[in-house]
Amino acid sequence: MGLRIVHIGESLLPQFGGTAAALRNTANMLAARGMEVTVLLPDRGDALSELRLDGGVRRVTCAPWGPRRLGFSYDLKRRIAEVGKPDLIHLGLWRLYCRQGWQYAVQNSIPTILSIHGMLEPAALYCAVILAFVGATSNGQVLARMGELKFDMRAAVVRDSLKMWIDRPFLGWGLGTFPEVYPHYRSFYTNLLVNAVHNDYVQVLVETGIAGLALTIWFIIELYGAGRLRSSDWQQDWRQTMRLAALLGCTGILAHSFVDFNMQVAANAAMFFFLAGLAGHVRGSETGGGLVGRWQS
Repeated sequence: MGLRIVHIGESLLPQFGGTAAALRNTANMLAARGMEVTVLLPDRGDALSELRLDGGVRRVTCAPWGPRRLGFSYDLKRRIAEVGKPDLIHLGLWRLYCRQGWQYAVQNSIPTILSIHGMLEPAALYCAVILAFVGATSNGQVLARMGELKFDMRAAVVRDSLKMWIDRPFLGWGLGTFPEVYPHYRSFYTNLLVNAVHNDYVQVLVETGIAGLALTIWFIIELYGAGRLRSSDWQQDWRQTMRLAALLGCTGILAHSFVDFNMQVAANAAMFFFLAGLAGHVRGSETGGGLVGRWQS
């Protein structure tokens, strides 16, 4: 028997395109040349139906945890060890289980081959296009704004705010009280009025305590539960398209809220809840539930 090789991939199904075809062909070719080949895949529930490998190729599945798009598995390293120490590990990028495989290889001094095919990940491509568009149309204003940010001061405000929260951890200081209370906890000198934390989540924690932050997290979870796509034909169904577009808008605001105070600006907050209404207001008969659908039923 030749070298023992482990391939870590996403799927063998044809709909996964060239990466799946390359994985199948490579594994079959190596097995035909006398190698001991194992293909390690996340368990998708229908893994047996996707087996398209010649004799001599072993297929092993690992249990995914969390969103499948992230590709994380608690038992991936254990499954590799059950195969026996490989002489070579072949993996790709963009998925956490590939990173786990790389960590296992480093820890056990196993050579690795990294394939970069399939690197036009849609999410990364969309982000690159958006950043390029913003940079080309803003006449440098966005970059200038980023250069003017005083990150050390904002970090100090966050640290001071956490001290405020420690003094009143459960119900906080009350909505809208931050500008009045913060000067008593401020650790630096400034002649400017600090009226917000520049982090909406920390401000919610300070003003409403653990109770308010828990309700905020619950709302976000319910929002994504109600706004998720109920079918795969969103390109043809305008309701699904509108829901996806609104949910993406909410995601942008929620992400930006980690470094700014969107919800303290009335226009931004109104836009967020308008988009949240579009994402979550779905008829119960259409989707079998949803945030608003459950409330109305």
